[in-house]
Amino acid sequence: MNKIDKRKSYIMGSIMCPVFLFLLFIKMDFKVNVQELVRLKGLTLAEKPCVARSPGRYGHDYIAIKVNEISNEISISGVDFYCAEEQTILNQLKMGDSIEVWVETKSFNNSQNHTIKTFKGGDVYNLLYHTNSLCDISCRNISHRKNQNIGLIAFSIIFIGCIFGVFLKQTPTVKISKYRHLEIEPIIIALIVAILLSFIASRYLL
Repeated sequence: MNKIDKRKSYIMGSIMCPVFLFLLFIKMDFKVNVQELVRLKGLTLAEKPCVARSPGRYGHDYIAIKVNEISNEISISGVDFYCAEEQTILNQLKMGDSIEVWVETKSFNNSQNHTIKTFKGGDVYNLLYHTNSLCDISCRNISHRKNQNIGLIAFSIIFIGCIFGVFLKQTPTVKISKYRHLEIEPIIIALIVAILLSFIASRYLL
């Protein structure tokens, strides 16, 4: 790849990074607002909840819940699965128990009529059993915010690397021996720094 092609690649990268950051924080905000959830009461467990796994090579575990009032399966999955009181749900809940669930409005067939009959199943964000909340919504929101912050760190560093690549007249090189030199692309340095800082942030800072 010649210098002109490299510069074009860096320009493209410096344009795409802000786009990804915009999507990450504006279009991909997975924060759940409790006030926007619908509470469904009077559900009776058709069987004991269990841990199931979604199909596919990269399937993930989730808590499968079946109730008499809804034909489709409801589930606690993703971040909510790790924030839920899994052992309490699996060991204490049994067939015939009454529960309540909190779900999003988009989980209904009728956007104006949010009832058990119009609920089409899917993910639940809170489960109440004997007035006890068995899912932690604040935990899942914190986790998603943490992931967004890590993305901000990574894309910002990559963006800086692309900017350097645009304006650098000569690619930095490292002397390996008397006759050999290794070119170091700014984007490679940025990627390494982004991965390291994202790892540190995920473990110790966020």
